[in-house]
Amino acid sequence: MNNIGHFAASLMAFIWPKVFFDFATKRMDVLVSPIPILQLINLFLATVILAWEWPLNVIAWSHSEQSIISRLLILPLTSMISLLIYQATDVALYYLVGFTIYLWAYRCGEKIPLEWW
Repeated sequence: MNNIGHFAASLMAFIWPKVFFDFATKRMDVLVSPIPILQLINLFLATVILAWEWPLNVIAWSHSEQSIISRLLILPLTSMISLLIYQATDVALYYLVGFTIYLWAYRCGEKIPLEWW
């Protein structure tokens, strides 16, 4: 459900553009106001994560979908970028929790199975 929350938060950021750190400085408002740069990046990453977690038959069981290392690479990046918009700050924390769980599983030698149970 976190993926749908990120997708919805990135869509809501188009309607109410706000940077999370605008209480400290107004310099980052350029990223959301005239051209919705952060909103587009968040919408793209939310779509990628959504397609990754709920794959279609085309990408299901592909190498990148089964790789824990690729998830360890994209989750911190997605968390950092989603932390910048106000609507997705809770999603960023959930991505960090997911990253921690994947890192723990990777260090314990966990593998994603080739077939369903």
